[in-house]
Amino acid sequence: MEESFDAGFANYEEVLEYLTDTADDHEEKLSRVAAVVSDVRTRVSTLEARETRRLAAADLKAEANRLGVASADCNGCGATVRLSLLSTPECPHCEATFEAVEPASGFFGSPSLTVGTRPALEGETVDEQPTEPIFEDE
Repeated sequence: MEESFDAGFANYEEVLEYLTDTADDHEEKLSRVAAVVSDVRTRVSTLEARETRRLAAADLKAEANRLGVASADCNGCGATVRLSLLSTPECPHCEATFEAVEPASGFFGSPSLTVGTRPALEGETVDEQPTEPIFEDE
């Protein structure tokens, strides 16, 4: 029985070394996966923000089209803005965010773009730089 017991633990160090190396390898791979996931989250967040701004600009242009407005004055700085050239709902002169298009008031009035601050988007946000390490060494 003693021989059987000794034979069972003859390669104990080899098995332990193999398991330690495998665990280290898995930890390294998992760290790389976590870094890639973090990068993908950041990119998706950026793309979602761009798409939201593009859609807001498209909605503003559609509203202007329904009202027959090609250009309007910015309520923030007074500059004239050609709506067809907007890629985002912002004034190219003062960077104020446009909320809506108002048609000309009266015979001599000109159309205007109302400005305001849009509320923050709801949902999860992703930090550019993580403040804490994703995995801690034990």
